[in-house]
Amino acid sequence: MSRRSELKIHHLTRNLFDRTTNKLAAREKSLARRKSLRLEPRAESLEAKLVLTDPGMPITTLVKEHAAMAFLGQFESHHTTDALNLKMSDRNYFLVAQDFNTTDSASPLWTDSNNWLKYTYNTTTSQYDVSQYGSVPRTGDDARIPAGLTMIYDVTPALLVQGGSTLDPAKDMRIHTLDIKGMLKFNEMQSNLMVVETILVGGAHDSMNSGMNHGMLEIMETSRDFTDRIVIAAPNWSEFVPNDPANIAGLSMTPGNAFNKYLDPSQFGRGVIAHGMVEIEGADISSYVSIEGVYIPGY
Repeated sequence: MSRRSELKIHHLTRNLFDRTTNKLAAREKSLARRKSLRLEPRAESLEAKLVLTDPGMPITTLVKEHAAMAFLGQFESHHTTDALNLKMSDRNYFLVAQDFNTTDSASPLWTDSNNWLKYTYNTTTSQYDVSQYGSVPRTGDDARIPAGLTMIYDVTPALLVQGGSTLDPAKDMRIHTLDIKGMLKFNEMQSNLMVVETILVGGAHDSMNSGMNHGMLEIMETSRDFTDRIVIAAPNWSEFVPNDPANIAGLSMTPGNAFNKYLDPSQFGRGVIAHGMVEIEGADISSYVSIEGVYIPGY
């Protein structure tokens, strides 16, 4: 090989080496930048999200959502005489769960009627009288899981026989508002059905500066043999009108007919509002399915 050929190959090799080195250096520099961003994450505060603001309005959608969450869970304000006159509710009571059997370490069951207390408004004292409800929550009831209580939701799609009554969960147990300040866990060993208009999973600041007190909804159905369903519907399906112009204007105050302007003026109900924790896990599934026979691409 001539001297000139050796020099040419040398220069080609040198140029290729330099270009490769420069590319590697640029790549390492880029990765370093990415790594530094990951090590020091910068996130917008939720309050600053444009999607949660009303342009030109002093009250943001986020503020309205917080207000709706707070008021929808104030059952004590929804069942007084004045509230009934405003058609906030059609009954003067609400329900609160309890653990009736305190000698048993097991969590209380939803379907045990002993675990439900009835808070009835007393017009004389302007307070709520507490008594046993004697039933599971029925259609149209407001029900609360109080802070500190863990309850198991164990309502199957099948008929429930309780005392002298036979209840159909899809018709006779349609909850109006479920306020979860404690913890509600779906029974993992069966299929469950819940029909409800609004679920509130609360989260309130702890005045003792020990953090947050969160409500929690947990659905951990890891077996393919079981299915959990939450159906969002008004207590009276025939009155479930999601967009009723008359009611939005404040002319129709029938509970369950569109949105009640006194109870939910910003229309955040009919769904799940979570300021606490919601954990949902289903069974493992296969990412791919085997196809039998001959598969021809494009057909």
